[in-house]
Amino acid sequence: MKTVKTTFAILIIAALTMSFVNPNEWYLFEEAGCTIQFPDKPDSQVQTLNTEIGDLQMNINYV
Repeated sequence: MKTVKTTFAILIIAALTMSFVNPNEWYLFEEAGCTIQFPDKPDSQVQTLNTEIGDLQMNINYV
């Protein structure tokens, strides 16, 4: 029972700590009708995939 209480306390502390992150410091990424917040400006990469239904463009954004 002691480990359950300890684990629960750690989870509560982690959740409270993450709630104090200022979202104004995040980078707002908007593309193709989609809006995502990243902790920093993401790098972008475009790949073309050959599939049975034709070529598909895959946009990858990562930090």
